Amino acid sequence: MKDKKFTKRKQREKEVKRKILSKRSQTRLDARIERETQRERHKLRERIEPYVGDENLDGMEEQQKRKEIARIERAINSDIQEAKMQVIKAKDKGVSENVVNHLEKNYQILISLREEFLEEQNSRSQINEELEEQGLSTLRGKMEHLSKQAIKTQKETAIVEVIKAEDNLS
Repeated sequence: MKDKKFTKRKQREKEVKRKILSKRSQTRLDARIERETQRERHKLRERIEPYVGDENLDGMEEQQKRKEIARIERAINSDIQEAKMQVIKAKDKGVSENVVNHLEKNYQILISLREEFLEEQNSRSQINEELEEQGLSTLRGKMEHLSKQAIKTQKETAIVEVIKAEDNLS
């Protein structure tokens, strides 16, 4: 009789301990994910802030650009956060090493895509600033200028290639 009570009590204690450990690990996981998310947001905000925070931008067109950048930033953050959570959960659940490596690889791809996007945004804003410094304010004027510049560059490279071909023949 005492053995049954003793074993039941021990079994209940084990179950309670298991539940407590499970809750503790889930709480730690949530806190870790939140820290990673905050860190990623901070990094992203540091990179985008110079473009979005520029005070000389005004008008509906610039407001739409800011909204679009914010929308893209949210999409990137949610994808990266989801990938990071999958990696962390897979590690905690004891998933095979191949799966964890694959998830980490996907996470790194998302981060590199985000960095590529930010670099592209910075280069676009720099080109836009250079064109505005030249006095081009309308989209049509900017596009015509860039088109003429591309044609000029293409002609110059063609001339250089012809000269090199003539030198090779001689």
